[in-house]
Amino acid sequence: MGITMRNVILFLYISFISQMSFSQSVNSAFYFSDSIVSNDSNEVRFTLESDGFFKNNEYFNDFVEGYSIPGVATRPAIEWQYGAKTLITAGVLFQKFAGDPSKPIFAPIFRLQQKLSPSIELSIGELGNMLANNLAEPFYSFDDYYYSPVNYGLRFNTHTKIYNSRLWLNWQQFIRKGDAFREYFSVGHTGAFTVYSTENISINIPLQFVFRHKGGQINQTDTSMQTLHNNAAGIEMIYHSNIYNRKAYIGLKYLNVLFIDMSPSKALEYDKGYALYPSLIAGLDNFNLYCEYWDAINFLPTNEYTLYSAQSLIDPLLFGDHRKMLNTKLDFVKNYSQDIRFIARIETFNDISTGSFDYTYGFHLVMNPSILLKKTTKR
Repeated sequence: MGITMRNVILFLYISFISQMSFSQSVNSAFYFSDSIVSNDSNEVRFTLESDGFFKNNEYFNDFVEGYSIPGVATRPAIEWQYGAKTLITAGVLFQKFAGDPSKPIFAPIFRLQQKLSPSIELSIGELGNMLANNLAEPFYSFDDYYYSPVNYGLRFNTHTKIYNSRLWLNWQQFIRKGDAFREYFSVGHTGAFTVYSTENISINIPLQFVFRHKGGQINQTDTSMQTLHNNAAGIEMIYHSNIYNRKAYIGLKYLNVLFIDMSPSKALEYDKGYALYPSLIAGLDNFNLYCEYWDAINFLPTNEYTLYSAQSLIDPLLFGDHRKMLNTKLDFVKNYSQDIRFIARIETFNDISTGSFDYTYGFHLVMNPSILLKKTTKR
């Protein structure tokens, strides 16, 4: 696709923003609540969380190649809420990429959830939609939503007046004695302390970290043990208002981002790096706008499949020691009911360091209908 088409996309995008009215945080439209609902006590329900998607990544940079992702995913499941504090979920995931001759993804889904206290909830088993963890995008590639749809481990959700968080263990590679590869897991946390809150204004201190570890003692491999770490902390300010009876918000967020290689034997190009990551968010009705600036030196993410890495996925010997990017996202979200919504998104990535201009666009129809099958009695 030549420079003329890029200019057309940019022109349409800027025109769209200039006419937009401004609804919520970056990826919240792509998932539904996974918490126990007390009002659903002693119920057996059938759920059908589904997503029909098309995403086209038009990348022209030297770090990540462009590709398209068309397909559909669905998770039929039976949920049994035993009392007000226990939820058992069993089902399957079916996912198929359009035009892909290989077998579709077909995987069992099983999860146990328990309220340990009024403010803490434990989940063990399949962790559900990882976008709900709200990791900063340099830490977690959005496209993992398609390529790694099933994740098993455990998670603690905490909700209080001043602190909300998600702490999880995602076990990605199990090993047996004598395996020729290492076990692989990640530990992550996202949370925020509320330091000031009124009806219209909130000020929060966000805290995030991820550890990715490849190790094990019973396997047989010559590869070195590896532990990588990313963390971020900063401040977020959001103002909510009504414009002619239309809900609106605008906010500023700033994060200091760090990378540390904690491996006993370091084999990467860098053993530490950092980034400055300010962003602007705004919303009105069906639209969300997100603008960010990325200024990073020697930064490597625990998930290497992101545009924010200093190391190229196209040429592993190519590094961008100091990367600067100005990126934007624009979402249109239309709710047709409580559990059916349509999402259209366009993103631009302007790499100031190299002069490359990339963009993506996509469409999603996500739904999560829930049908009551039976009322039960707790013993």
